[in-house]
Amino acid sequence: MTGYSTVGIVAEYDPFHNGHERQILLAKEKTGAKYVAAVISCSFSQRGSLHTFSNKDRAEMALLSGADIVLGLPFSFGTAQANRFALGGVYALSQLKAIDTLCFGVEEKLLPYFNKAEKAIQNPLYLKLLEQYLKQGHSVAKAQGLALTKMLNIKDSSILNAPNFILGLCYIEALKKLKSDIKPLAVPRPESYIKSKNPKAPSASVIRRQMLQGDWRHSALALPETSLKIAKQAFLKGNYAKPQALDNFVLGKILSLDLDSLLNTPEISEGLENRFLSGAKSTNNIKELIIHIKTKRYTYSRLQRALAYIAVGTKKQELPEVPQFVRLLGFRKSSEELFKSFSKNIKIIGRPAKESLPREDIYADMLWQLAAGQEAAKIYTEPIVII
Repeated sequence: MTGYSTVGIVAEYDPFHNGHERQILLAKEKTGAKYVAAVISCSFSQRGSLHTFSNKDRAEMALLSGADIVLGLPFSFGTAQANRFALGGVYALSQLKAIDTLCFGVEEKLLPYFNKAEKAIQNPLYLKLLEQYLKQGHSVAKAQGLALTKMLNIKDSSILNAPNFILGLCYIEALKKLKSDIKPLAVPRPESYIKSKNPKAPSASVIRRQMLQGDWRHSALALPETSLKIAKQAFLKGNYAKPQALDNFVLGKILSLDLDSLLNTPEISEGLENRFLSGAKSTNNIKELIIHIKTKRYTYSRLQRALAYIAVGTKKQELPEVPQFVRLLGFRKSSEELFKSFSKNIKIIGRPAKESLPREDIYADMLWQLAAGQEAAKIYTEPIVII
């Protein structure tokens, strides 16, 4: 590996679109890197919903559009608040001992603020303010925005609440916490498709919604040809997670638990367990359940993550501080040199097996298969993607 550099990216790729391809191109252009290693969340997203596309399809999309190797995060890091999601991805990349740069996107108009915020979070006052807002019950993202708004003397706190802005700062904080030598690289992210109405600068959520509605016109503009082909094949074969497929299962799971078990679920704090139980008794789908529970304190994403943890059966005491492994989802044959250079500091697991993956990671994958109308046991035969 001497003389070569590698860029690391933490992502989801559901699906891999033009913005993702642009990020990889910019990362290589700005660093001169030969390789790109991507770490992605597996069956459940960072926000707690099931990914529409399978681990295999998302890895293949990325490999066909510039990534050299795709690794998967453990469930409890891939589905987590921004700070834990970032820490999991950064830790995994840092333990490989082959990554020089961490590249992430920040909303283009917010890059000047990001550079100032990057310095502000080094100030001890920031940590005091952050702790203060967290104690008031704000989410990590909201608390960060409020703390930085005060430090940077910005009048409108909503300016700093953009998700990629917050996630970018979480990457910086994770690098600092881990005392990593990896250098951060923020690249401009164009306005989302929702705001700009530009089908070539898409939002993944908009793309998924259009696909589910049978509208593929915008997807043809928003996705690289290879991603579009994989996405169409998945829909043609029915191999994608259907919305509401797990609703009855999750509601039943809530009703089967006592209050102490619910309270022992990540993202559920005292009092919220009662709202989950009463909501499950008075609604018949997850969307209505979240509307029933949601307040200013409990965001949609937090509730959705809690539901994912309930579905998989994760308990607070089971959450590791850092990932104990990453999953090998796919790689290019031309990146064999990169793969061989990876450190043994973190376990790299290939195809799932009862002996290799923790119960919750196997179960999360099985739930995805069921939501896609597939047999749960298919996870044991899903191949690693090799391009």
